[in-house]
Amino acid sequence: MRHAFLIIAHNEPEILSCLLEKLSPISGESIVHIDKKVRGKKFETLSSIISTKGGRMLEDRIDVRWGDFSIVECELALFKDAIQGKYDYYHLLSGVDIPIKPTNYILDFFEANRGKEFFSIVNDSENKKLIWNNTNFYHLFTREMKTKFGRVLSKFKIPSLSIEVQKLLRIHRCEKDVCPLYKGDQWMSITDDAVRCILHNEGFINERFKYTNCPDEIYKQTILVNSGFGDKVYSPLGNGNSSLRSIDWKRGRPYTWRFSDLKELVNSNNIFARKFSMSIDSEIVNWLRDNI
Repeated sequence: MRHAFLIIAHNEPEILSCLLEKLSPISGESIVHIDKKVRGKKFETLSSIISTKGGRMLEDRIDVRWGDFSIVECELALFKDAIQGKYDYYHLLSGVDIPIKPTNYILDFFEANRGKEFFSIVNDSENKKLIWNNTNFYHLFTREMKTKFGRVLSKFKIPSLSIEVQKLLRIHRCEKDVCPLYKGDQWMSITDDAVRCILHNEGFINERFKYTNCPDEIYKQTILVNSGFGDKVYSPLGNGNSSLRSIDWKRGRPYTWRFSDLKELVNSNNIFARKFSMSIDSEIVNWLRDNI
Protein backbone atom coordinates (compact mmCIF):
# COMPACT_ATOMS: atom_id res chain seq x y z
CA MET A 1 0.00 0.00 0.00
CA ARG A 2 1.34 3.41 -1.00
CA HIS A 3 0.72 6.64 0.89
CA ALA A 4 1.05 10.31 -0.08
CA PHE A 5 1.44 12.81 2.74
CA LEU A 6 0.35 16.30 1.72
CA ILE A 7 1.72 18.83 4.17
CA ILE A 8 0.84 22.53 4.49
CA ALA A 9 3.67 24.30 6.33
CA HIS A 10 4.84 27.81 7.10
CA ASN A 11 6.85 27.66 10.34
CA GLU A 12 8.23 25.37 13.08
CA PRO A 13 11.13 23.79 11.13
CA GLU A 14 12.04 21.34 13.91
CA ILE A 15 8.52 19.95 14.00
CA LEU A 16 8.41 19.66 10.21
CA SER A 17 11.72 17.80 10.42
CA CYS A 18 10.28 15.42 13.03
CA LEU A 19 7.15 14.86 10.94
CA LEU A 20 9.12 14.04 7.77
CA GLU A 21 11.44 11.71 9.68
CA LYS A 22 8.46 9.76 10.98
CA LEU A 23 6.82 9.55 7.55
CA SER A 24 9.92 8.61 5.54
CA PRO A 25 9.83 4.84 6.36
CA ILE A 26 6.25 4.62 5.07
CA SER A 27 5.97 3.64 1.40
CA GLY A 28 5.13 6.67 -0.73
CA GLU A 29 6.16 10.31 -0.60
CA SER A 30 5.73 13.53 1.36
CA ILE A 31 4.82 16.64 -0.63
CA VAL A 32 5.15 19.92 1.24
CA HIS A 33 3.62 23.28 0.42
CA ILE A 34 5.50 26.20 1.96
CA ASP A 35 3.44 29.37 2.22
CA LYS A 36 4.42 31.97 -0.38
CA LYS A 37 4.81 34.57 2.37
CA VAL A 38 7.77 32.62 3.76
CA ARG A 39 11.00 34.12 2.42
CA GLY A 40 14.72 34.51 3.11
CA LYS A 41 16.49 32.38 5.68
CA LYS A 42 13.23 30.92 6.99
CA PHE A 43 12.37 29.62 3.52
CA GLU A 44 15.90 28.27 3.03
CA THR A 45 15.70 26.42 6.34
CA LEU A 46 12.33 24.82 5.57
CA SER A 47 13.27 23.87 2.01
CA SER A 48 16.56 22.36 3.22
CA ILE A 49 14.70 20.23 5.77
CA ILE A 50 12.33 18.99 3.08
CA SER A 51 15.13 17.92 0.75
CA THR A 52 17.26 16.30 3.48
CA LYS A 53 14.37 14.47 5.18
CA GLY A 54 13.07 12.76 2.06
CA GLY A 55 10.26 15.14 1.16
CA ARG A 56 9.48 17.09 -1.98
CA MET A 57 8.42 20.74 -2.11
CA LEU A 58 5.44 21.80 -4.19
CA GLU A 59 6.82 24.23 -6.76
CA ASP A 60 3.74 26.44 -7.13
CA ARG A 61 3.47 28.27 -3.82
CA ILE A 62 0.29 30.03 -2.73
CA ASP A 63 -0.17 32.95 -0.34
CA VAL A 64 -2.40 31.10 2.12
CA ARG A 65 -4.64 33.12 4.43
CA TRP A 66 -6.59 31.79 7.38
CA GLY A 67 -10.30 31.30 6.67
CA ASP A 68 -9.83 32.20 3.00
CA PHE A 69 -10.37 30.31 -0.25
CA SER A 70 -6.59 30.29 -0.72
CA ILE A 71 -6.47 27.31 1.66
CA VAL A 72 -8.74 25.42 -0.74
CA GLU A 73 -6.50 26.39 -3.66
CA CYS A 74 -3.49 25.07 -1.74
CA GLU A 75 -5.18 21.75 -0.99
CA LEU A 76 -6.31 21.32 -4.59
CA ALA A 77 -2.78 22.02 -5.83
CA LEU A 78 -1.44 19.31 -3.51
CA PHE A 79 -4.11 16.84 -4.61
CA LYS A 80 -3.43 17.51 -8.30
CA ASP A 81 0.28 16.99 -7.85
CA ALA A 82 -0.08 13.84 -5.77
CA ILE A 83 -2.58 11.94 -7.96
CA GLN A 84 0.10 11.62 -10.64
CA GLY A 85 1.55 8.91 -8.40
CA LYS A 86 -1.83 7.20 -7.88
CA TYR A 87 -1.53 6.40 -4.19
CA ASP A 88 -3.83 4.28 -2.06
CA TYR A 89 -4.21 7.00 0.57
CA TYR A 90 -3.67 10.74 0.63
CA HIS A 91 -3.11 12.22 4.08
CA LEU A 92 -3.70 15.95 4.43
CA LEU A 93 -1.50 17.24 7.26
CA SER A 94 -0.26 20.50 8.68
CA GLY A 95 3.42 21.20 9.25
CA VAL A 96 2.85 21.13 13.02
CA ASP A 97 1.45 17.59 13.11
CA ILE A 98 3.30 14.57 14.47
CA PRO A 99 2.36 10.86 14.20
CA ILE A 100 1.55 9.36 17.60
CA LYS A 101 1.74 5.74 16.44
CA PRO A 102 4.75 3.71 15.18
CA THR A 103 5.32 3.04 11.48
CA ASN A 104 4.25 -0.61 11.62
CA TYR A 105 1.04 0.29 13.41
CA ILE A 106 0.19 2.89 10.74
CA LEU A 107 0.89 0.51 7.86
CA ASP A 108 -1.05 -2.35 9.43
CA PHE A 109 -3.98 -0.12 10.33
CA PHE A 110 -4.55 1.19 6.81
CA GLU A 111 -4.05 -2.26 5.31
CA ALA A 112 -6.67 -3.67 7.67
CA ASN A 113 -9.07 -0.83 6.82
CA ARG A 114 -8.33 -0.60 3.10
CA GLY A 115 -11.08 1.27 1.25
CA LYS A 116 -12.35 3.14 4.29
CA GLU A 117 -12.39 6.96 4.28
CA PHE A 118 -11.04 8.86 7.24
CA PHE A 119 -12.72 12.24 7.60
CA SER A 120 -15.06 13.78 10.12
CA ILE A 121 -18.62 14.98 9.56
CA VAL A 122 -20.44 17.19 12.05
CA ASN A 123 -24.15 17.57 11.59
CA ASP A 124 -25.46 19.06 14.84
CA SER A 125 -27.65 22.17 14.91
CA GLU A 126 -24.80 24.46 15.99
CA ASN A 127 -22.62 23.45 13.05
CA LYS A 128 -25.53 23.63 10.61
CA LYS A 129 -25.96 27.25 11.68
CA LEU A 130 -22.22 27.82 11.27
CA ILE A 131 -22.32 26.37 7.73
CA TRP A 132 -25.15 28.75 6.88
CA ASN A 133 -23.35 31.76 8.37
CA ASN A 134 -20.14 30.92 6.50
CA THR A 135 -21.67 30.21 3.08
CA ASN A 136 -24.96 32.04 2.67
CA PHE A 137 -23.45 35.46 1.89
CA TYR A 138 -20.35 36.68 0.08
CA HIS A 139 -17.52 37.09 2.58
CA LEU A 140 -15.47 39.66 0.71
CA PHE A 141 -12.65 40.34 3.16
CA THR A 142 -11.41 36.94 4.32
CA ARG A 143 -7.92 37.54 2.89
CA GLU A 144 -7.50 40.72 4.89
CA MET A 145 -8.89 39.70 8.28
CA LYS A 146 -5.56 38.63 9.81
CA THR A 147 -3.73 41.74 8.53
CA LYS A 148 -3.43 45.33 9.78
CA PHE A 149 -5.87 46.40 7.07
CA GLY A 150 -8.27 43.74 8.34
CA ARG A 151 -8.17 45.28 11.80
CA VAL A 152 -9.11 48.63 10.27
CA LEU A 153 -11.99 46.98 8.40
CA SER A 154 -13.18 45.33 11.61
CA LYS A 155 -12.89 48.60 13.55
CA PHE A 156 -15.31 50.26 11.15
CA LYS A 157 -17.45 47.08 10.94
CA ILE A 158 -17.04 46.87 7.18
CA PRO A 159 -17.38 43.04 6.94
CA SER A 160 -20.62 42.99 8.96
CA LEU A 161 -21.96 45.99 7.03
CA SER A 162 -21.34 44.16 3.75
CA ILE A 163 -23.44 41.25 5.04
CA GLU A 164 -26.25 43.63 6.04
CA VAL A 165 -26.22 45.16 2.57
CA GLN A 166 -26.50 41.68 1.04
CA LYS A 167 -29.47 40.96 3.26
CA LEU A 168 -31.16 44.11 1.99
CA LEU A 169 -30.41 42.98 -1.56
CA ARG A 170 -31.88 39.56 -0.69
CA ILE A 171 -28.74 37.66 -1.59
CA HIS A 172 -29.07 34.14 -0.22
CA ARG A 173 -26.57 31.72 -1.74
CA CYS A 174 -27.82 28.71 0.22
CA GLU A 175 -31.27 28.93 -1.39
CA LYS A 176 -29.71 27.94 -4.72
CA ASP A 177 -27.89 24.87 -3.40
CA VAL A 178 -28.81 21.64 -5.16
CA CYS A 179 -27.28 19.51 -2.39
CA PRO A 180 -26.84 19.89 1.39
CA LEU A 181 -23.56 21.27 2.72
CA TYR A 182 -21.55 19.40 5.32
CA LYS A 183 -18.75 20.39 7.67
CA GLY A 184 -15.86 18.67 9.46
CA ASP A 185 -12.14 18.82 10.18
CA GLN A 186 -9.92 20.18 7.41
CA TRP A 187 -7.41 17.35 7.91
CA MET A 188 -8.20 13.88 6.60
CA SER A 189 -6.89 10.65 5.07
CA ILE A 190 -8.80 9.64 1.94
CA THR A 191 -8.53 7.19 -0.95
CA ASP A 192 -7.52 7.83 -4.55
CA ASP A 193 -11.16 7.61 -5.65
CA ALA A 194 -12.15 10.26 -3.09
CA VAL A 195 -9.39 12.65 -4.19
CA ARG A 196 -10.33 12.24 -7.85
CA CYS A 197 -13.97 12.89 -6.97
CA ILE A 198 -12.98 16.17 -5.29
CA LEU A 199 -10.89 17.25 -8.28
CA HIS A 200 -13.66 16.27 -10.69
CA ASN A 201 -15.85 18.83 -8.90
CA GLU A 202 -13.31 21.66 -9.06
CA GLY A 203 -15.68 23.84 -11.11
CA PHE A 204 -18.38 23.52 -8.46
CA ILE A 205 -15.81 24.22 -5.73
CA ASN A 206 -14.68 27.45 -7.40
CA GLU A 207 -18.23 28.63 -8.04
CA ARG A 208 -19.77 27.75 -4.68
CA PHE A 209 -17.00 28.20 -2.14
CA LYS A 210 -15.16 31.32 -3.27
CA TYR A 211 -15.98 34.22 -0.96
CA THR A 212 -17.14 31.94 1.84
CA ASN A 213 -15.66 31.80 5.32
CA CYS A 214 -13.47 28.79 6.27
CA PRO A 215 -14.39 26.80 3.13
CA ASP A 216 -11.63 24.26 3.83
CA GLU A 217 -13.87 22.75 6.53
CA ILE A 218 -16.89 22.46 4.22
CA TYR A 219 -16.06 21.81 0.55
CA LYS A 220 -14.46 18.36 0.91
CA GLN A 221 -17.16 16.99 3.22
CA THR A 222 -19.90 18.40 0.98
CA ILE A 223 -18.54 16.72 -2.14
CA LEU A 224 -17.62 13.44 -0.50
CA VAL A 225 -20.86 12.93 1.43
CA ASN A 226 -23.04 13.86 -1.55
CA SER A 227 -21.01 11.49 -3.76
CA GLY A 228 -21.53 8.46 -1.53
CA PHE A 229 -18.17 8.47 0.25
CA GLY A 230 -19.86 9.28 3.55
CA ASP A 231 -21.04 5.65 3.64
CA LYS A 232 -17.39 4.53 3.66
CA VAL A 233 -16.26 6.67 6.58
CA TYR A 234 -14.43 4.75 9.29
CA SER A 235 -16.42 4.26 12.47
CA PRO A 236 -13.91 4.25 15.33
CA LEU A 237 -14.09 2.24 18.51
CA GLY A 238 -12.85 3.56 21.83
CA ASN A 239 -11.18 6.96 22.07
CA GLY A 240 -10.38 7.57 18.41
CA ASN A 241 -12.22 9.62 15.82
CA SER A 242 -13.08 9.18 12.15
CA SER A 243 -10.32 11.50 10.91
CA LEU A 244 -7.65 9.74 13.04
CA ARG A 245 -6.48 13.14 14.36
CA SER A 246 -6.12 14.23 17.96
CA ILE A 247 -7.10 17.90 17.81
CA ASP A 248 -8.39 19.76 20.87
CA TRP A 249 -10.69 22.71 20.08
CA LYS A 250 -11.93 23.04 23.66
CA ARG A 251 -8.68 24.35 25.15
CA GLY A 252 -7.41 26.31 22.14
CA ARG A 253 -7.84 27.26 18.46
CA PRO A 254 -6.61 24.54 18.40
CA TYR A 255 -4.82 23.68 21.62
CA THR A 256 -1.04 23.14 21.54
CA TRP A 257 -0.14 19.78 23.09
CA ARG A 258 2.12 19.72 26.16
CA PHE A 259 4.19 16.99 27.76
CA SER A 260 1.52 16.76 30.46
CA ASP A 261 -0.84 15.51 27.71
CA LEU A 262 1.45 12.65 26.69
CA LYS A 263 -0.60 9.88 28.27
CA GLU A 264 -3.76 11.13 26.56
CA LEU A 265 -2.03 11.13 23.17
CA VAL A 266 -0.25 7.78 23.31
CA ASN A 267 -3.35 6.04 24.69
CA SER A 268 -5.51 7.48 21.92
CA ASN A 269 -6.59 5.35 18.97
CA ASN A 270 -5.77 8.23 16.64
CA ILE A 271 -2.71 8.20 14.38
CA PHE A 272 -1.79 11.90 14.09
CA ALA A 273 -1.92 14.81 16.53
CA ARG A 274 -2.15 18.56 15.88
CA LYS A 275 -0.67 20.87 16.94
CA PHE A 276 2.80 21.21 18.48
CA SER A 277 5.15 24.13 19.07
CA MET A 278 8.81 24.09 20.10
CA SER A 279 8.42 27.47 21.81
CA ILE A 280 5.47 26.31 23.93
CA ASP A 281 6.62 22.79 24.80
CA SER A 282 9.63 21.18 23.12
CA GLU A 283 9.72 18.26 25.58
CA ILE A 284 6.74 16.47 24.06
CA VAL A 285 8.11 16.93 20.54
CA ASN A 286 11.46 15.47 21.54
CA TRP A 287 9.81 12.55 23.34
CA LEU A 288 7.63 11.66 20.34
CA ARG A 289 10.62 11.96 18.01
CA ASP A 290 12.75 9.65 20.15
CA ASN A 291 10.16 7.14 21.36
CA ILE A 292 7.46 6.67 18.73
